[in-house]
Amino acid sequence: MPFVQSCDVSKKNQLTFNVQEKLMVGYYVKDNKSYALCQDGSSIEIDEQYLNIIVHFPLLSNFNAKQKKQLCEQFQKHRKVLTRELVKSLQKSYLIKQVMIKICLKSQCKMGILFIPI
Repeated sequence: MPFVQSCDVSKKNQLTFNVQEKLMVGYYVKDNKSYALCQDGSSIEIDEQYLNIIVHFPLLSNFNAKQKKQLCEQFQKHRKVLTRELVKSLQKSYLIKQVMIKICLKSQCKMGILFIPI
């Protein structure tokens, strides 16, 4: 259960489970293995039997460790806007360096292009 953030169990007339999943920011490939990058900064190796879930999340290509950390920090800071639904709408994410030496996350969305400064 690596994608479970928390789980609460309660019992009144019936047994109730409240499961909170970690927010997956995207995925990346390293040494021929796929990893989920979660909002909390953790990376979880995705077992082959679960590779079908990554099609719903953006591929984070050419991100170094520092950039992945900065991305997660932005997702934590703006968690009300950067939701699971938004993440799933992203097709591909990659970094571009602008002339002003500012790094921006350029994400091609189904509706257009979204810039999130990091």
